[in-house]
Amino acid sequence: MKEYLSRNYLLIGLLSTASVVNLAAVPLARAVEITTASPDATNTAAYNWYNLGECVGAALEFSFNQRVSQQIDDQYKRIYDAMVKADVSEATLAAFKDWYTVLKSLPWDKEWQQWSKEQKDAWVNGGSPWYKAMSAEAGKKPESLFFYWLGRHTIKVSYAVPYYQSQGWTQDATDAMASAADDFLSFSTDDVYKATFSALSPDIQKLVAFIASFDRKLKLPANPLDPSDQVTGDEIAKIIEAAKQLRAAAQGNKLLSI
Repeated sequence: MKEYLSRNYLLIGLLSTASVVNLAAVPLARAVEITTASPDATNTAAYNWYNLGECVGAALEFSFNQRVSQQIDDQYKRIYDAMVKADVSEATLAAFKDWYTVLKSLPWDKEWQQWSKEQKDAWVNGGSPWYKAMSAEAGKKPESLFFYWLGRHTIKVSYAVPYYQSQGWTQDATDAMASAADDFLSFSTDDVYKATFSALSPDIQKLVAFIASFDRKLKLPANPLDPSDQVTGDEIAKIIEAAKQLRAAAQGNKLLSI
């Protein structure tokens, strides 16, 4: 599972407020609406980790924070409550609180171009301890790792990728889909995730496997002189649609077969 902070998060801040709100921030704002989990304890953990993945994925986006800045306490309390439900460590909660203090100090009512260098550096680097801590928390169990990254990749592919496409950021869109396909291939084929993958409903298994099937096409050839069998526009649209279906199933508590 790759922990990264690509230039995409920074580039979003360079756009006008109007384009940010219309194209990306409104859908991403929904990412922190924590899904009501099934009463079963195992199912509750699965959905909670999935939603934590979506929440962190949204929190990484400049446009999300700009959009929800007037309700930032409420939005981030949901993330905090989800972490408590997942029983993350006090150190991880402390890292979140430290980042939130920084986050609230940033001038979200101003465009990126108006931020000082110190403020830009704080945004780019300040959340890293929390993001890394969350990935480590999820990695304590194969099940939590599975659902956490399922959520992070789903929000990225379903909403961020179309935004990157609208801005002409072809490589950024490809990188996001490639990362998802790589992890989804592991989720659907590695023995360590076999029990977790098998617990998904058959329709969800098919969606995960479908995105995973593009792993080879989304990767750059090992030799840059070799021909690259790139994904087509139609295939990209289908990958995005599959991610949207995954997200809708999660919101309806329909990821699992039980």
